[in-house]
Amino acid sequence: MTTFKRTPYNIIAGLACVAAIAAVAGCANKNAAAQSAVQPLPVTAQAAKIGTLVSTFALTGTVVPARQGNLASVISGTVRDVNVQIGDHVTAGQVLVQIDDSTLQAQLSQDEATLAEAQARLRQESATNRGNALTTSSSLQSAQVAYDTAVANNQ
Repeated sequence: MTTFKRTPYNIIAGLACVAAIAAVAGCANKNAAAQSAVQPLPVTAQAAKIGTLVSTFALTGTVVPARQGNLASVISGTVRDVNVQIGDHVTAGQVLVQIDDSTLQAQLSQDEATLAEAQARLRQESATNRGNALTTSSSLQSAQVAYDTAVANNQ
C-alpha cells in the first residue's frame, strides 16, 4: 500500500481531478438527455392571402343607460294606458302614460255649469237692477277663476 503525504500541492491536485471527472460526467449526461428530449414539431405552412375574417364571440355583462330619468305627474290618479315599454327610446314631449281623468272631467263640467249659471244671473240682474250687478259680478269672477283652474288641471 502506498501512502501519500498530505501536502497542499497534493490536496489541490486531488480536488482538480475530482472536478475534472465531475465536469466530464455532467457534460456527458446533458448531451444524452438533450438528444432524447428534443423532437421536431410538425408545422403546416400556407401562403398568405387577402380575405375577410369572420369571428364571433359572446359576452356576459350588465348594460347601464347613459342617462336616466324619473317620471312625475302634475296630478295624481289611476294610470289608464302605458304607451312605452322598458328600454324603448322616447323623445321630449312624447306621451308615456295616460291618467284616468274622469274625475277631472266631472269637476270641469260642474264648474262650467256654475259659470253658466253665474253668467245667466248676471244678465238677469243687469237687466232688472244695476245695484245688484256688482255682487253678481263678484260671483261671476269667482266662478271664472274656478273654471280656469279646472281647465288648467285638465290639460
